[in-house]
Amino acid sequence: EAEQWKRKLSEMQSSIESLQTTLRDKEKSWQSSLEKLRSESEARERALRDENTKLKLDVDERERNLVQRARELEGLRGEFTKAQEALQAAQAALQDKEKQLRETIDKSEERERVMRDDLSRIKGELTARNREYEALQVDSSKEIEL
Repeated sequence: EAEQWKRKLSEMQSSIESLQTTLRDKEKSWQSSLEKLRSESEARERALRDENTKLKLDVDERERNLVQRARELEGLRGEFTKAQEALQAAQAALQDKEKQLRETIDKSEERERVMRDDLSRIKGELTARNREYEALQVDSSKEIEL
C-alpha cells in the first residue's frame, strides 16, 4: 500500500511539474504576444500620430491658403465655400483617425487584461494542485510512519 501511495505521489509530482512547465511556456508565449501587441500598438500609434501631424499641417496649410485666396478672390465666394468644406472634411478625418487610435489602444489594453486574468487563473490552479500534492505527501508520510 505504501508503494501505491509512492506511485500516486510520483504521478502527482509529474503532473504538477508538467503543469508548471506548461504554465511557464504559456507565460512566455503570452509575454511574447503581449510585447508584440504593445509593439504593434505603439507602431500604429506612431503611424497615426505621424499621419495626424501631417493632416494637421495640411489643415494649417489649407487654412493659410484659404485666407490668402479669400483676400485675392473676394468676388468668388463660391470657390471659397468649397475650400472651406474641404477643410472641415480634413478636420473630420483627423477626428476619425484620433478616434481609431483610441479604439486601438483600448482593444490592446483589453487584450492585455484578459491575458493577465488567464495567467492569474492558471497560477491559482497550480497553487491548488501544489497544496493537494503537499497534503498527499503529508498523508503518505503519516501512513508510512504507521
